[in-house]
Amino acid sequence: MLIVSCSLKTHFRTVKDKKYTWEGDIDKDGIKNGPINVYDSLGHLYAKINYTDNYRNGNALYYYPNGVLKEDDNFYFNELIGLRTCYDSLGRLSFKQNYYLGNPLGACYLYDTLKRLKTYQFKDFEGQSIYQNDFDSAGKRLNVAGNLINLVLSNALNKQQLGNNLFLYLLNPPKMKLDYKICIMDTSKAIKDYKTIYKSIFYKTFLPSLPKGETYFVQLSMYDSLNNTSQVMIKDVL
Repeated sequence: MLIVSCSLKTHFRTVKDKKYTWEGDIDKDGIKNGPINVYDSLGHLYAKINYTDNYRNGNALYYYPNGVLKEDDNFYFNELIGLRTCYDSLGRLSFKQNYYLGNPLGACYLYDTLKRLKTYQFKDFEGQSIYQNDFDSAGKRLNVAGNLINLVLSNALNKQQLGNNLFLYLLNPPKMKLDYKICIMDTSKAIKDYKTIYKSIFYKTFLPSLPKGETYFVQLSMYDSLNNTSQVMIKDVL
């Protein structure tokens, strides 16, 4: 059974079913807009969700029955986007993951019960981990799995010009500063910058064909503050 009550003065409505109660701007057809409070069958606050035309759109907060924040999410018309942050029932940070249009993409952070970083992962568009660091209780890096330079190349034609589409994931491991560049090596082995890449989760661009003997490559400059070391890595763009 559905129960509806409303106030004409404030346009505030309460809609109930067997499981939840929604309170906020809800029209006669059940379309939600703006901030909506959601309560479970026992009257506990379950969520505070922003809606646009019945789509979750903007910030959404979910709670445990004891009132402690469980999840802090962001939506773009029902698709998770940006950072999702999760807590245990005692309010301790447990998990952070970036999302892109509903799918996990980019940095993922797992924490122990003392809120210390336990694992960092970077996930690709398929939700697979392409790089991972694990840490001990003192914050020391235990192991590393995966590569810091991850790219996908495909043949392309852009404005009647032959070349390749380059897709590059931009990682951001804790305690590391990474700067990515696309460079060109000419026939004399001289290196010149082609494009400096600014921080995001991924970067994509069209690379026009080069004269014979010249080649593109990705250059990664890394500073590891845990070990106070610097390193430059390169990967050919074939």
